[in-house]
Amino acid sequence: MIIYLDETYDHNHTWLLLGALFNPIHKKFHKQVKGILARNAYVLVNGSFKEIKYTYCNYKKPFRIYKEAIDAFMESDSHFSCIAIKTDDSFDLEIYGRPDEPAKLKKERAYRTLAEELLRRNLEHMSNAILFLDKMTRCEPDLFMEILKQQFSTVGTGYSKDSKHPKIRHIQDVVSGAEGYELMGVCDLLQGCILNNLFPIKSEGKTNKGALYKNKIREYLVSRLGVPDLLPKTWTTGGVEKSDIFKKFNIHYVAQDKRDLPTKIAGK
Repeated sequence: MIIYLDETYDHNHTWLLLGALFNPIHKKFHKQVKGILARNAYVLVNGSFKEIKYTYCNYKKPFRIYKEAIDAFMESDSHFSCIAIKTDDSFDLEIYGRPDEPAKLKKERAYRTLAEELLRRNLEHMSNAILFLDKMTRCEPDLFMEILKQQFSTVGTGYSKDSKHPKIRHIQDVVSGAEGYELMGVCDLLQGCILNNLFPIKSEGKTNKGALYKNKIREYLVSRLGVPDLLPKTWTTGGVEKSDIFKKFNIHYVAQDKRDLPTKIAGK
């Protein structure tokens, strides 16, 4: 199992999304995505593949290629999971630390808590996974990786406490656009579609084609998933969770609850 973990948020930092692409048969899916990029000559001037990225879906060619990437994802054995939390003024940092602790420290702890929850719920019956992280911006990366290693990579402690093998045997931060990590782009694309549904981009005829194609790629993903949309109301009522598609693609919108654990996953 190879996992790609990424983060994204809107310009106003209203929503934070942590998404992960879980790949049991990595080689096959990776080869297929590279084939899509090669067949469509989606390359930079130096001949290396151009990174798949939601923000690059601003004209016809990437839109066509990204549709193929979504099709490949749907046909693969991989699955995508996302945790989304509102981090605007309604976000209560006090849940994540003492009143005397700096806000920055509590924000980093909140980020790590969500990341751990995302990995934990998807690795319940897995071990010896490999985790690749995109560049972290919400917390100090070295500390973040060290805590993840303590929680998931040390047999006898954390989430590997009752296992003979670590849940995650290797954790590494990578440059998402580097050769060999093309599937990180698929993770970014799927996350971007969720963010787009939360904040649809206004497009008026030919005045903003970039917005048009970003909205269209989100609409295409929604159609392939067979769900109404990617919004909180749809994903917290329980209907989607009971469907088969939830095993392939799921979003957990977080509702803070002071009476419970640091975070409570809506619908759980």
